[in-house]
Amino acid sequence: RWHRRMSEAFTEIYIKRQLRTKIHGLRMLDGRVLGNYPLDTADSTNLACNVPKTEQKYPELTLQLRALGCSELQVKEGRCAVLKHAIESVTPPTIEQWINSAAQAA
Repeated sequence: RWHRRMSEAFTEIYIKRQLRTKIHGLRMLDGRVLGNYPLDTADSTNLACNVPKTEQKYPELTLQLRALGCSELQVKEGRCAVLKHAIESVTPPTIEQWINSAAQAA
């Protein structure tokens, strides 16, 4: 339902109204979001929320870092680096790419 509403909003902005407005994604640095919509900028609480949750979120990452002999501080630094890299490796589609993709899906 959320993705449907997002698609409706972007369709209205970029296809129906043919605007070239830059969109900021508030709390949208999740790769499943960032990689699907033409956001110009985005922010998130992802790292602040998930890095300290060493046992709940991505425990396999924590185990690997501990197996390397990392201290708790180093575990958190390592988790931060990996999660940051995962976010930064996602490139959102351009407006044109999103429009073409939406046209093919229709």
